[in-house]
Amino acid sequence: MSASVPTNPQFESFLKLVHGWCRGYRRAVRSWIAIRPAQAPLEWKLLGAELVFNAAETAEGLRPFTINTESLWAGVEITELDPRGVLQLLEAIRSEPLVFTTQGGDLLLRSDQTDSVTKTSVVSDATARSHNANYTFYPLGRLPVLDGRRHASLQISTSQFGNPVIPDRTRLDLELFNADLPINGIGDLLSRLGKPDAIIQGFQMPTIDIIAIAPAYLQRDSALRDGTGQIRVSAPPGLDHSRFSLGLVCVEKSSPSHSLAISNEKIAWKELDGRFVGTTDLHVRAPAVVAFLRYDGQYFDRLHIANVGQSLNDLHELHRTIDTDDHLRRLLTSTDATAFERGVALLLGILGLSVLHYGGIPEFGDGPDSYAVSAGADLYVIECTTGHPDHKGKLQKAHNRAARIHDLSQRRGLMFKNIQPVLVTTTPRANTIEIAAQAADLNIALVCREDLTHWHNVASTAHIPTAEEFQATVLALVPRRTPDMLNYEPDRLD
Repeated sequence: MSASVPTNPQFESFLKLVHGWCRGYRRAVRSWIAIRPAQAPLEWKLLGAELVFNAAETAEGLRPFTINTESLWAGVEITELDPRGVLQLLEAIRSEPLVFTTQGGDLLLRSDQTDSVTKTSVVSDATARSHNANYTFYPLGRLPVLDGRRHASLQISTSQFGNPVIPDRTRLDLELFNADLPINGIGDLLSRLGKPDAIIQGFQMPTIDIIAIAPAYLQRDSALRDGTGQIRVSAPPGLDHSRFSLGLVCVEKSSPSHSLAISNEKIAWKELDGRFVGTTDLHVRAPAVVAFLRYDGQYFDRLHIANVGQSLNDLHELHRTIDTDDHLRRLLTSTDATAFERGVALLLGILGLSVLHYGGIPEFGDGPDSYAVSAGADLYVIECTTGHPDHKGKLQKAHNRAARIHDLSQRRGLMFKNIQPVLVTTTPRANTIEIAAQAADLNIALVCREDLTHWHNVASTAHIPTAEEFQATVLALVPRRTPDMLNYEPDRLD
């Protein structure tokens, strides 16, 4: 490291964490989007970029591409790496934190009057590169997942001078239509990059995100039935099998949870299709367990495993007499709007709420999809969507319907303590950032795909939330209003 480059504690924490993961990485995936503002036609402004370290199998299905039009420069690149290559990339980021390197050239975040320009025109400005970066380290990722593989991230940003005008969306669409390798408009481009619409609406601070995905994970086919089963671990070549261990939290119905540790000696490994699969047998009578995968003492993954054939929630047990193959889980991910609405209503009922379901009944088209009332007299006005989260103005509809019930409650003396609008969507939370500001302004809770999965798991476990706990969980899903809306990190229902 050059002596002129200051040490940053946030970067050093990220580097220390990822250093032990390097042997599991085989690829780096770069993605970026930059625009050329009309008022500065000789300069590129970086809107956002990511560098993701992946084990080999997690990059499957990604298609590299580059698009370079009059106003847009964007793309995805995949680079093969070895452990040394990962560390070299990180050292380069340490010395030049605001430079994002692509095969077509370098982009630079700057905080002076020239905005973001190509590196070649400011190559002598080392001081600006070294000292104007703001680092934020997220040990569990900027948007932590409720139940799954760990993503650690380092976000690098700088306040840039001026407020360049982003080209009109119609113009961007036309340029993408006209490209040699056409793209179906700016929405298609953002989808390929995994970016929200908000990135071209001017209110997000440009960032470079460095993301490390835990290279090993718990396989989702791990199972527990009538007290016996297996936990399966998938790991890439290069990681030391002796450093893996497992932890279990056994969830009981009528007594406190207890924990168990499984050492590496009890994990049997074999090679399969270029990876290694570790298996350990389970003999647990608890109705459910939460499994934790660790490597060298660092948490990698978490998986809820229900003990099939048992249940902790009496309503869930009653439901399972009919739903023997867990069709409810499929309803909660259905692309059919009516099926999804029915699944949500059924899940809320299993969680102990009284539900009035109107979705799919034409005569009740002016009402919400459901009303749900807790034992504590909290009323939830439920709107469901399987498409864009704000399809047909769902957010405003949910707000207006809740306001109408509030007025009725005041006029008629209804005994609802709280009236809360809720939007339930099949969309992952990371793709709701573009509507988070409006949801925050309208005080609407956003229940996303990850929340539904977790609530479904909770419905079959020992601790069914009280009315107060459920209300606190729903209120925590109302986005917090911030200037760039990057602090939307909902709490989970435990």
